[in-house]
Amino acid sequence: MNNKGVSPLIAVVLLIGLAVAVTTGGIIWGKNFFAERTMKTGITSDIQVDCLTNIEFTIGSIKYSYSQTKLGLQPILSVLVENRGDRKISGLVLKITGGQGESTIQIDEDILGKKVKTIVTPYDRETIGQPIEIKVIPLIQAGKDIFIPCQNLETIILPESKE
Repeated sequence: MNNKGVSPLIAVVLLIGLAVAVTTGGIIWGKNFFAERTMKTGITSDIQVDCLTNIEFTIGSIKYSYSQTKLGLQPILSVLVENRGDRKISGLVLKITGGQGESTIQIDEDILGKKVKTIVTPYDRETIGQPIEIKVIPLIQAGKDIFIPCQNLETIILPESKE
């Protein structure tokens, strides 16, 4: 009988080559994965230190009212923010609690150091109801489209009635 096939020696060599290739790929992937995670953790830690040392802000007022649009009256929130620190605040997160529910709004507007700014944003009155409490959390930009909240600086405000 004339059996044709791969000799056992060549089969072993091919299996060893495959094992080396898979192991090398795993090592390279793991190295890149852990390097990226370490870098992101370092950036987040740096931002959190920045939050503790370089960010100081106050909310002068939060008022809710209505603005006339093409669709009719739109409920809006006006937030007066004073950035007392040197570091730019890259935005705010508003956690709104109302009589009917809760909502979170992220506002991506810069507030430069040592500046005051009024930020106006619409909100969903049907879902939330009348705002009872608003938590304001500043955001710091850590990279392109990456914003880190300064959770330790969360400020709770009771909004003023309609203007």
